[in-house]
Amino acid sequence: MKRRIGIGRVYKTEFRHEAVRLALSSDLSREHIAQDLGGGSSTLKTWGRDAQKHDTVVSNTVNRAALLGENDRECRNKTLL
Repeated sequence: MKRRIGIGRVYKTEFRHEAVRLALSSDLSREHIAQDLGGGSSTLKTWGRDAQKHDTVVSNTVNRAALLGENDRECRNKTLL
């Protein structure tokens, strides 16, 4: 499932869950992680709250490079549209 956030960006559910896992398992600030992923810290906070509400948070190690790669692909796809 995809959802629109902010100014028309669409994020896959898997991407949102991985971003939350990264935020929970990393020593980096939420602001830094959100900036690296191309979003806002309030969006990441909302995703975390939603994940906790739906009990989908799994705090484990995330492949940060894969997550950033997916974000780059999504940005290129947006540019093509």
